[in-house]
Amino acid sequence: MASEYRARLRSLQDRLESQHVTQILVTDPYSIYYYTGVLVDPMERLWLLIVPYKGRPCLVANELFRFQVDDIFQVLRTKDQDDFGQLVKRLPLEEVGNFGIDKQMTANYLLPLITTYPLSNFSLASHLVDQQRGIKSADEQVLMRQASALNDQAMARLVEEVLPYGPSEIEAC
Repeated sequence: MASEYRARLRSLQDRLESQHVTQILVTDPYSIYYYTGVLVDPMERLWLLIVPYKGRPCLVANELFRFQVDDIFQVLRTKDQDDFGQLVKRLPLEEVGNFGIDKQMTANYLLPLITTYPLSNFSLASHLVDQQRGIKSADEQVLMRQASALNDQAMARLVEEVLPYGPSEIEAC
C-alpha cells in the first residue's frame, strides 16, 4: 500500500511541475489521507501536508495526533500553544515561488503565509488534487462496487423487513 501513496505523490509532484507550482499546501483531511494513508479529524488544530514539486513532502501535525507514515515524509510536530505566524518560519517552504493552496485552507493559516512570503504568488490549486482523486484506481473501483453492493443489500432489507411494519414513506419523512 505504501507504494500506492508514493505513486500518488509522484503524480501530484509531476502535475505541480507541469503547472509551475513550487509547492502545494493541503489542509483537507481527506486529501491528506489520500496521499498518506492517515486519517485525522484535526478540528481546529493544524493538519497540513506540504508537497514540493520535487523533494520530500512534509506532514505538519499537532503532537496530540498519533500516526505512522512512510519514511518519505518529513514530519514536523506542533503544540497547541504554537503561534502559526511564528511556526510558518519553520516550515520547509521555498522562499520565493508559486504556492498552491487547497480550498480548505482557512485565513488564519493563509494570511501569515502571505505575510511571511511576500515575494511569492499564492493561488488556488485544489483542482490538481481533485482531478487526481477523481480518477479511481482498479482497487478503488473494486471497493466502490463492494460498498454499493452493501448499500443495495441494506436498502433491500429495509424494504422487505422494516417498511411493511413501520411508517409509510411519507410518515418517515
